[in-house]
Amino acid sequence: MVVRPDACAALPAQGGVIRLTGLAREVIMRAAGWPLDQPLDSARQRLAAVLLDELCQVQIDHLHLPMPADRRLLRIARQLLATPADPRTLDAWADWGGLSPRSLSRHFRSETGLSFAQWRQQARLAEGLRRLSQGSAVAQVADQLGYSSPSAFVSVFHRHFGAPPTRYLAGGHARGLASPAASG
Repeated sequence: MVVRPDACAALPAQGGVIRLTGLAREVIMRAAGWPLDQPLDSARQRLAAVLLDELCQVQIDHLHLPMPADRRLLRIARQLLATPADPRTLDAWADWGGLSPRSLSRHFRSETGLSFAQWRQQARLAEGLRRLSQGSAVAQVADQLGYSSPSAFVSVFHRHFGAPPTRYLAGGHARGLASPAASG
């Protein structure tokens, strides 16, 4: 389904994982079968309007950290969560986990929906957000997470969340955060 930009004005400006209502889920399932090369008839237009209304009210989860099921990948993921500043490369992690680098990459994406690098960045951001929400300084968090400088951390944070850490936290976005390890 293609949505006109003017119909998206009320939708969140940034992407993320959303928690769909049952109604939104069913409309999406129905819309998935609509032909893209034909205009919507009146019934489909009404369903599309309902879907947009539902999507405007959903909660966006800007951090999604799915844990892999494979024991070797899970071992790597847990170690990354325990030591987010660990500088090992994908090749080194693959060796540590008893996999080839290609297998690690392929299986990680298959099981989590994220590349190894994306997952690692999400894990670092989740832990950084947790530490910042507990009052740690940006420079301290950047160092603890293995970033080369506070500005490197702020840049990644801003790109992901749409605001630098202090502004993001001032907006109350990080209340009640748990450790990423606890959510997996």
